[in-house]
Amino acid sequence: MPAICMSNLRPGKKTEGSENKARRAERFPTRLPIHYRKRDQPDWYEAKTENISRTGVLFRGEHLLEVDTPVEMRVQTIWLPTLEPAGAVDFIWRGSVVRTALLTTKDTRPALASTISHCRLVPGKTVLAV
Repeated sequence: MPAICMSNLRPGKKTEGSENKARRAERFPTRLPIHYRKRDQPDWYEAKTENISRTGVLFRGEHLLEVDTPVEMRVQTIWLPTLEPAGAVDFIWRGSVVRTALLTTKDTRPALASTISHCRLVPGKTVLAV
């Protein structure tokens, strides 16, 4: 899976009704490659995020999951510590599917919205030595 840098996230455009922050967390439009699966299943499916917030993620994937399905998602990033070797780090998110949609746009893959209720970091290999 290609590595990505999460530091490029920028807030999304404010829309009508977005001032109600108690109801809805701010979304950050993104196009990040991720993998997802039903929790505790061996097979991962490829997807690309549409947006991410502090409470969840919207992504388009190759396999539709039912609402309330426990899901695990994996995002690979580059870790760039000061004066140390750079490495790959996987974010493993856990949550549940809260919404699905079959969209009628150029991208025909189904959209899935999932909560992010748990996050852990899994260090990977060194990708660039200092």
